[in-house]
Amino acid sequence: MKKILFFATAMLCSLCALTACSDDNDSNPVLIQPDGFVLNTPSLAAYTIDLKNSKIDLTWSQPKYTAENAPVNALYQIFVSSTDSYTTSLSEATDEAPADYAVMGETTQKCNITLSGASIMKALMQLNGWTEDAMPETVDVYIRVDASVAGRNHVQSNSVKLNFEPYYLELKTADPQFWFLVGNGAVGNWNNGADDMGNTTIPLCLKDGAVYNEQTGEGEFTPGKWAPMWGASDEGLNGNPIYRPTEADTDPACWKPAEAGYYTINFNSTAGTAGTKIKVTKYEGAEPKKFATMQLVGDFDNWANDGAEPVIMKANTVNPHVWYCDVTIPADGGAKFRVDSTWKDNWGGDAFPYGLTSGNNIPVKAGKYRVVFNDIDKCYHFFTVE
Repeated sequence: MKKILFFATAMLCSLCALTACSDDNDSNPVLIQPDGFVLNTPSLAAYTIDLKNSKIDLTWSQPKYTAENAPVNALYQIFVSSTDSYTTSLSEATDEAPADYAVMGETTQKCNITLSGASIMKALMQLNGWTEDAMPETVDVYIRVDASVAGRNHVQSNSVKLNFEPYYLELKTADPQFWFLVGNGAVGNWNNGADDMGNTTIPLCLKDGAVYNEQTGEGEFTPGKWAPMWGASDEGLNGNPIYRPTEADTDPACWKPAEAGYYTINFNSTAGTAGTKIKVTKYEGAEPKKFATMQLVGDFDNWANDGAEPVIMKANTVNPHVWYCDVTIPADGGAKFRVDSTWKDNWGGDAFPYGLTSGNNIPVKAGKYRVVFNDIDKCYHFFTVE
C-alpha cells in the first residue's frame, strides 16, 4: 500500500502568510533546461567508509540554468541508491513497485553538503530492510544530486559509487513533520517562539482520511527559528512554493489574499521538498460557529467536578477558532474539549499527542503541554513543554 506524507488543511482569518518578507523577482533570468551537471567524486571514494564514525562531504557544479550560466537559486536534494537505479523513491513505493532509491532529508541551495553517516544509514535501512543479524560487512552505494528551481526544471547529476561499512540502525515510525503558519494577517504578527504557539504560531491541521509515510520523518520545528520554512514565488494566492532551508538563504514572498476572510491551506510534501505542493483557496464551507469560551477537562482535574476548575483556553487574537492553553497532566487518562459545563458542544479524540476529534476521550499521557485546538478543522495538538 502506498503511504503518503501529508501536511494538510488549516482555515484561518484574513491575510495568510508563511514567511517574514518578500523579495523582488523582476530580475530573474529566463530559465533553460540543463542537460545535467557534475557531482565530484569524494576523496573517501578510494576507501571503505565506516558509516558509524564518518561524515560524507559532497560538492558539485551548478547546472547551466541560463544561456549565460548566471547564478540561480536552485534547490539541491541527494538521492541514495543501492542499485544505481532511480525509478521509484521511498515515498512513491507500493507493493507492486518497491523503492530503488531514497531522497535524503537534507537539502541545500549551495553546491555542497555534508551528510552524516547516520542519515545515510537510515536511508539504506529503509531501502534494504536489513535485520540486526543479517547486516552486510560492506556495501556499494550510489549517490546523485537532484537540482530544481521553484519546484520545476529538475535535473540530475551523474552518480558516484562509494563503499560503506554499514551498521545496524533501528528504525522507528516517524511522526508527520508539523508545519506552522505565521504572519501579520493570519495571526496578527510574526512572533514564532515557544510561548507563541497557538497565538501567533498556528500548527497546520491534519487532513481527515489521509495517511502519511511512516519511514520518512523530516526533522523537527524549532521555536524562534525561520528555517526550514516555505514561502511563495510571488505575492498573492497562486505563487509557487519556495523552500528556505537555512536562515542564511533568501526569504521568499508571502501568500497574500486580496481580501479578508477564511482560507483553506493545503500543504502536501509527498514528493519531498522539490515536489511540495501548497494551495491557498477561499474557504467554501458553512459559516463556522463561534464560541465565546473553550475548556479542557479530563481525569487530570476530575472532569471539573466536585469543585475542581476546568482549564480555560485562550482564543487566538486574530482567528477566534484557534484555542490554546498550558496544562500539566499528572497521570495518564482521558480528556476532552468542551464549550461549557452543559456539554452541549464537546470534542474528544482517538489519538495522542495529535489527531482529529471523535466522541471518545483523548488518551492523554502524563506530562506538561501547550495544547492547541482548531474548532473548524477539529484538529488538536499536545506539544510537550520542557
